[in-house]
Parts: sequence; C-alpha cells; structure tokens
Amino acid sequence: MISGSIPGISQVASPGCPAPKRGAILPLYVFCILPPLFTLGCVKKEFDQRVTAQVNSVADQTKEIANLIDSSGSYPVQWKTALKLLEERNLNLKRSRDRTEDILRERNEQWKDWIPRPSVYANLNSSLTELGNLSLSDFNAALVAPLSIPNPLTERARAFENALSYLESKDSMEVTYRREVISLYQIYSRMSKLEETRTSSLDPDGKSVSNALGRLEAKASNSAAVEALQSQLVQILNLPGSKPLPVSSSRPNIDYEGKFRKFVPGRNYGMLAVRLSAYRIEGALLREKGIKLRKWPNLSLSSSIPALYDTQGNRDITDTGQIALFGGLTKSYDLAGADVDSVKSAKENTEFVKQNLRLQLDRDTRQWNRLQQQYEGLMIKKKIATERLAKIRKGSPVASAAVDLLVVREATGALAQLEQLKEQLDLEIWTWDDGAWK
Repeated sequence: MISGSIPGISQVASPGCPAPKRGAILPLYVFCILPPLFTLGCVKKEFDQRVTAQVNSVADQTKEIANLIDSSGSYPVQWKTALKLLEERNLNLKRSRDRTEDILRERNEQWKDWIPRPSVYANLNSSLTELGNLSLSDFNAALVAPLSIPNPLTERARAFENALSYLESKDSMEVTYRREVISLYQIYSRMSKLEETRTSSLDPDGKSVSNALGRLEAKASNSAAVEALQSQLVQILNLPGSKPLPVSSSRPNIDYEGKFRKFVPGRNYGMLAVRLSAYRIEGALLREKGIKLRKWPNLSLSSSIPALYDTQGNRDITDTGQIALFGGLTKSYDLAGADVDSVKSAKENTEFVKQNLRLQLDRDTRQWNRLQQQYEGLMIKKKIATERLAKIRKGSPVASAAVDLLVVREATGALAQLEQLKEQLDLEIWTWDDGAWK
C-alpha cells in the first residue's frame, strides 16, 4: 500500500519538502492511470487468446475422438469388467464420491479452524515526492497469528450438522451407485435381446424367412441398435473414442420369483430408503433446534494480540500480558414477535416433513402390495404362455407350415413380452434389496 499526499489535492507540504508545482498535477495523474489502462488492455488481449486456445483445443479433441472411433474396432467387455470400470470411471459416481469425501474431510478437520493461522504482511509508507529516496525505514513488515476461540454451542451444532450431512451423502452415493448399475444391466439385457432377434430371423434349416431386402433391412437395423448400445456403454463407463461391446451372456441372472414374498419393507427390504427419510426428519429437527437456540443468550468469545514480530517498534511479544481476551453474553428481547414466529414456522416445517413422510410410506406400502400382486399375476401368465408354446412346438394340427410358423411367432412374442415385464419388476426389487448390494 502506498500512501501520501497528492500534489494539488492537499497543499500541505511534508516537513523539509517543498510543495510541488501545480503544473505537475496532470503529468502525475496521467502517470498513475496509465498502468491500470495498460493492464485492462493486456487482460482483454489475454482473455481473447485463452478463449481462442480453448476453442481450438475442443476442436482438436473432437477430431481426435472421431479418428479413434473410425480406427478402433469393437472389443468384448465382460460384465465383471464393466462393473469394475463403472466403479472407477463413471462421472456420476465420481461426483458423488468427491462430495462425500469433502464432507468427511470437513467433519474430521473441524478442529483445524481453531488453530491460529499465521500471516505476514508488508507495506510501504512514503510520499510520492520521495519515491526516489526510499530506504529500509520506509518499509514495514509484521507477522501476526490471530487466536481463534470456538463457541461451544455453535461448534457442537456444526459437528451434528457435519455428521448428518456425511451420512446422507454416503447413502445418496449408494443410491447413485445402484441406479448406475441398473442402467448398466439394462444395456447388457438389451444386447441379449438383439442377439436373440438376430438368431430368430433364421429358420431351423437355415433357409431364408423373408426376402433378401427384408434380411438386409433387419441387418442394418440390428447394427444401428448395437452401435446405440455401444454409445450408451461408452457414456456410462466413461470410455470416449472406443467401441466396447457388451457380452450379454456374462451378466448375472436377476430373478426374484421365489424371493419377493419374503421381503418386508422397512425391515429386510428398502432400509436404505428408510435411512434417507430418517435423515430428512433429523435435519428438520436440527434446524428447529438451531432456531430455538437463538432465543438463548448469545455467547461471544474473541481475542486481541499484537503482532508476533514487527520491524517497526515492537520486535516481538515479550509476555502474555500483551494478549487480551474478550467474552460476554448478550440477550435481545423481541418485542415484535419475530422469534416466536420463527420457532413456530420451524415446528410446522418439522411436522410437515413427518406427515409428508407418513404419506410417502403409505404410498410406498401400497406400491409394494401392487408390485407383489403384479408379480404373482405375471408368474401365472408366464406359466400359461410357456405351456402354450410348448404344446405348439410339439405339433398341433394346423392348415399349413406358414400358419404354424405364424402361431409360433405369436406365442414366442407374447412370452418375450412377459419376460421383459418380469425383468423390469426384478430390477425394481433389486434396487432396494439391501442384502444383494453388500
């Protein structure tokens, strides 16, 4: 910091220094504003250069990825390999993991805010007319270390908040992980269906089922669908420029046909969702408690210490008597009733969260009952469709082979639709089956 009198603004000359002429004011003013103007011009030029460089960089990356896609060939990716890549590279998981680690670090390092933080500052005191005759006496440097005194009440509330935030973030990360795995599984499942469709386009004797144009269109449609699945796999595994091909046969078999009746929501099923709901209630209670604490006397703690080291005057602290501590209690009285309204609003918010949770639990319970009924009905339909297809394949009397093939196709398609619906139900149950994710 440079401090001093500007000629023309104050005509009081420093002792021993003659007053500057009025004619020196304008050149001095121009001298002072030229550096900022020059700096603004340089910043604009640098900004344009940096933006241009980033545009060129993105364009180069676009070309690079396009070349990689064109030159690279497809390679198989087993389910276990994809799952490992998902855990390591998926951006949604990485963002959620980083947030959880930041909250954990803040919780564990709360005590570091109480440690004094030394800082060094230096300044220059000189008049503009004496800038050519600077000496060490014109400079001043000091080392300071403010003493932080934590307030027990606020620090305790902060510790509770950090602990609750960490638990909520950790379980939210688990929800994100499960959803990403479900999305990955669906890619492998759709790949399996494409392979089944491609196989079913040929009859047992290897003869053409449709004409050449139909086969060509089916092949092109299948290739486009495979490329779409590859693109989805690239996005979820964060593998730009590559062509991973999911190996559908390597995926696990998710089947809850004989298990879903054993689940009891809130006990051995959906406990992750229960914990997340509990965090919401605890957060509302914590906010309510914080508002109530404002009605208590406010405890203030502070300190004042001189510089640990100062080049001008005091060289260092020679005794603890130079350190001053301050503390006190203040109590404000609200004559307008704002504090009462705040507490009332906080209580109403807590009650709203609790009632909303009960409605959500009622909705989830009814959905679970409907899911059970839907699953049981689906099993009956699937059993009937399977028996019907078996009878048709054994050979029922039909008018011609073409009609026989049409009947088989209809029965097979109906069974495939039931299998697809069953998979959707299985994945929905899998999402909240806590035992399956341990």
